[in-house]
Amino acid sequence: MGETHVIDSLLEYVKFLESECQEADILFRGQRREDHVLLPRIARLRLKKHVLGTEREMLHDFKRQAIPYLQISPENDWEWLAAAQHHGMATRLLDWTWNPLAALWFSVAGPARDGTNGVVWAFAAGDDEKVYADVQESPLEQSQTYI
Repeated sequence: MGETHVIDSLLEYVKFLESECQEADILFRGQRREDHVLLPRIARLRLKKHVLGTEREMLHDFKRQAIPYLQISPENDWEWLAAAQHHGMATRLLDWTWNPLAALWFSVAGPARDGTNGVVWAFAAGDDEKVYADVQESPLEQSQTYI
């Protein structure tokens, strides 16, 4: 991996996965635009205030207002952020999947934007525990990117 491959069909995609993506811990992300940066939505906003403070306020407001509408009871801020993102709030989370076909669906689910191609990103996560977030710690206290 680490290089770009242009794929024109589902068959080509499956063959690529079979030949190049045999590692167990590969994460995939599909996007409709190849030039779209790999940043979570909150990082792409042009906030006038400090991002972390704004994020804390948004999450606090979501927690306060969302309870009657949720079918789950989030147990920690990771789950609250996931629920908030699912309901359209800009968060620090960036969706990835272990399923390469799900990622492909997101890259082609709608018409191409601005004449660009969809893209599927592949990331070999490996088994180094240092890349995985400690869910016992608040996501708002993390100082680097984690899975």
